[in-house]
Amino acid sequence: MYHRARRRSLLVPGETCDPGDVCNRLLECATSDPTRGGICPISHRMYKKNVAYLGEEDLKRLHDDLLTFRLASYQYNVPGASPATHLGFIIDDVAPSPLIAPNGDTVDLYGYTSMAVAALQTQAREIDALKHEVESLHVQITKGGRGNCRATAVTIPRSKRARTSARAAARSHPA
Repeated sequence: MYHRARRRSLLVPGETCDPGDVCNRLLECATSDPTRGGICPISHRMYKKNVAYLGEEDLKRLHDDLLTFRLASYQYNVPGASPATHLGFIIDDVAPSPLIAPNGDTVDLYGYTSMAVAALQTQAREIDALKHEVESLHVQITKGGRGNCRATAVTIPRSKRARTSARAAARSHPA
């Protein structure tokens, strides 16, 4: 990584430097800044202002947005880039989004990770609600044998299931 040394004569590309900031990191000295002025994702409250926690609607919106992202495999076509194949999304396909860095050319990995956490939290709530619904239905079914159910669930062998589906389709669409 790039580190502006106090005295340029001390800057030796390839050496590690301690910038002495709150990020608790070592940087690799270079002649240019690969982060384009970025800072580390500091998360202590003392370093932030205007903190507003997201509500369920906000989390759901981020979840829904994230699910629309088309993942792609790709290779970079810039001079000197590794020929390795990468996995990710294309910024042009998702802009505007909170996971795009202010420069518009790079991904804000902290924003991207936070967006994924929002999706996980939303799905966890949905899974919990479904678990409670299944448990409630299970209790209703097992009360007094069959409960108020008028039918008993049975497992139909796969081959018979296919024939039954074909007959049902033929009945609903007569020739």
